[in-house]
Order: sequence, then structure tokens, then C-alpha cells
Amino acid sequence: MRAILCSLHGQKFRGHGISLVLRKLVFHFCAHCWRGKRDACESFMAKIALMLIFAVCFSCNHDPVFAQTSRPPVELHYSPAEDLENIDLWNLDMAQKSVDISTYAMDDRPIAEELVKLAQRGVVIRIYRDQIQYEGELAHGKRKEGSDLNQLFAGQANIHVRVKGTVALAHIKAYVIDDKLLREGSANWSVSGLKVQDNSLILISSPNEVLAFERNFSMIWDRPGNRVIQ
Repeated sequence: MRAILCSLHGQKFRGHGISLVLRKLVFHFCAHCWRGKRDACESFMAKIALMLIFAVCFSCNHDPVFAQTSRPPVELHYSPAEDLENIDLWNLDMAQKSVDISTYAMDDRPIAEELVKLAQRGVVIRIYRDQIQYEGELAHGKRKEGSDLNQLFAGQANIHVRVKGTVALAHIKAYVIDDKLLREGSANWSVSGLKVQDNSLILISSPNEVLAFERNFSMIWDRPGNRVIQ
């Protein structure tokens, strides 16, 4: 048992590493056994067993392959009964290659920071925006420093932004992760939209629906009148 636990020290499960707390428990367990403190071993073993179970379950839930094969074809979520921000963050964090986004608002800082984090680890992100809403966010940023979250994307090579070339609303609130998971619904990316208002968030893993979104996204992304931001 001691050899197995010691070999786990510093190792990583796929997707997410063993937590720092777990590694500390393993280290202290090995240290106690090496010092001959057998009475403490049983207590440490119980704690480590629980932490190992938690770590494996947590890792599996974050593993993209596990998540895709285990999720139902359609998931329905509603605010304010559920925190839709957390659901978006959970799913975005599983992106490995790409995220295509059509969003009306960009007014939720944790979401914007998550997109930057994804881009920095190599995920290619395309964001399509509504013209009036986008310009309103820029204007608000000039009046209140730090309020324009679009500035977080500046200089990020893997984040590409285009704005619709006409004032007709670009009102889709959806994205596709890795050509596999579609997020749809009424919730804007704002604190009130994700947590306070009566809104829906729908997760769809059906290939046909994912392909339908991607076809439409390619069409609106390539519109000749679009404004290319970066």
C-alpha cells in the first residue's frame, strides 16, 4: 500500500492533476510510515482513500472523452434556479481545440477570463458580435475604466472577433465546443442573464444539431460586411 501511494505522489490523472491537498496527504503518509509511526498510518490511509475517490471522479468528469460519452443528448438548465455561469464555465473548460461563439453580450468577467485562459492554452476561439451591443460596451468602457471586457481579448492570437456589419440584431447566444457540444438558450453573457433573470441554457451533443450551428456560424462569420476586430 505504501509503495502504491508513494508512486502516486506527483502523478497526474488525465485532464486535471491530483489536488495539492491529496499530494500533501500522500507525502505525510509516506513520511509517517518511513518513521515507523504505524498508529498514524491507518488514519492517513482512510483520508487518502477518500481523496483518491474524489480525485478520480473529479478527473473523469473533466475528461473530454468521458464527458462526451457520458452526457445525455440534450440537457436543459434554467436560471435563477441554477447558476448558468457555472454551467458555461464547466463546459468551456473542457475545450481542447476550438470554440465558435455567437453572443449578443460580453458582460460577464469570469466567462471572458475563461476564454482568455483557453486561448492561452492553444484553443482557437471565434467570437461573432452584435454591432450595437458591441459599440455600447466600448463606449461604456471609455466612461468606466475596466468595464469593457472585450479589452481582455486584445493581443490574444487565438481569439478572433468579428462584428456584424448591419444594425439588425445578432441575437444568438450559442457556442460549439470542439465540433461536438452545442450550447443554446436565451441567457446572455451577463451576471443578470446567467444568474438572476428567467433564462434557459440548452446543451446538445447531437451531431446533426452541432453541424447545423456550424453551418450557420460559417455563413454569418464570412459575411462581406462584417467588421474584423482581431
